[in-house]
Amino acid sequence: MRTIFAVYRQALKAAFRSRVFFFLLGLSLLAATAIPLTVRGDGTAVGAVQAGLTYSLQAVGVLLSLAAVWLGCSGLSREIENYTLHMVVTKPVSAFRLWLGKYLGVLTVTAIPMVVCGGVIYGLMSWKLNGGDFSEEELARARREVLVGRREWGPVRPDFNKLAMQRYDELAGEGRLDPDHDKEQVVKELLRQVRAASTEVAPAQVRRWRFANIHGSGDGEFFCFRYRIYVDSTSSSRQRATFGVWHVVNPDKEGQADGEAFLPQRAMGGSFHELKIPFALVGEDGGLIVEYLNSDPRQASVIFQLEDGPSVLIPVVSFSANYFQGIVVVVVRIARLAVLGCAMGAIFSSPVAVFVAMAYLFLSVTADTVFRESTSRDSQTGRPYGYNMFSYGTAVAVDTVIISLREFDAPGRLSRGYLIGWRGIGNVLLFQLVLRGVPLAALGVFVLHRRELGKVVRQ
Repeated sequence: MRTIFAVYRQALKAAFRSRVFFFLLGLSLLAATAIPLTVRGDGTAVGAVQAGLTYSLQAVGVLLSLAAVWLGCSGLSREIENYTLHMVVTKPVSAFRLWLGKYLGVLTVTAIPMVVCGGVIYGLMSWKLNGGDFSEEELARARREVLVGRREWGPVRPDFNKLAMQRYDELAGEGRLDPDHDKEQVVKELLRQVRAASTEVAPAQVRRWRFANIHGSGDGEFFCFRYRIYVDSTSSSRQRATFGVWHVVNPDKEGQADGEAFLPQRAMGGSFHELKIPFALVGEDGGLIVEYLNSDPRQASVIFQLEDGPSVLIPVVSFSANYFQGIVVVVVRIARLAVLGCAMGAIFSSPVAVFVAMAYLFLSVTADTVFRESTSRDSQTGRPYGYNMFSYGTAVAVDTVIISLREFDAPGRLSRGYLIGWRGIGNVLLFQLVLRGVPLAALGVFVLHRRELGKVVRQ
């Protein structure tokens, strides 16, 4: 431990001498201060909090993540190139202790500014809400929809792939398919039609959703139901207000007056809306039925996109606790990227280490794109439509090995009042930092142990 602490202290001194720590802290504080004070959102209390949280936390997180990669890449490699590390390795210091001390130094230099900036953002958002010209109704809505940690339940979804295959078998049995048809393309089109039919509600028609295993008591009386509706098209520029009636039913009391509620709503298309629903309408086993009657005055269809829910949200923790957990997730992300930087710095020279690390992150973004944009999958092979076996297999292999960048969007969840939770933190720690970061760190330590430092030429 003394050796690790000595290397760690030396790394911190080097950062302080080069003014790196103070530069990162100043730049991060500038982003953390300027964005919440200048971004107004849509003018409401909810919009102000959402915009301030999302943009400021993302900006600071990205800035410090890139700084962690750069510091990790340049730390060990520059000390090797400048021959300063040669004085250390002549002493009984293992490569593991040397690498770990450098890594902890990089993590400290980047994590402390993140924690400080997190506190500044929290304070500024509180000040902005309390000092702003917002009505009590807007503040109550902000506390209900954003300044809280809520667990989310989505509706029970049908097996779209199975429905598409059933439809394909029906068409094939009736002889309505071309003998030379491409089965994959036909099923893909049928899947698109099935999914589209599940999102669209025609005029005067009703769409039903079922929820299961809802538990918790919220504030003891009500919980929130969140949805976003589109009128006639999903184009944001063509949206207008529409009218409909929500029918909420307790499955245990279906058909009884005390087991249902009718909630007429006039809603603006393209925006998220929330309803307060009595918790008494949730069944004893956590079941809930929600229906929507499309009563649009212009007889237009309305659309509920699958990614928008609808969803049931029940408060679990306070906003301060949820915010703290969100900062922990961001710090873990910085920690895993610091592993990448320090590993590359132990293997390559400074410019090569930075290039390889950036290429690694590019592969991560590419693999993320495949899984983010490919929700439609072949029911037999399991791969997304539009990707052959080689391209999809490559994406799966890359996503399995690399540190993913799509895991757990903490700023986005905080801005919507969604629960971060210790389980979410544990998943990020286990699957990203431990299972994927530790092998990368082990590779860096191994190469550093085997590296012939005497052959390194001063740059």
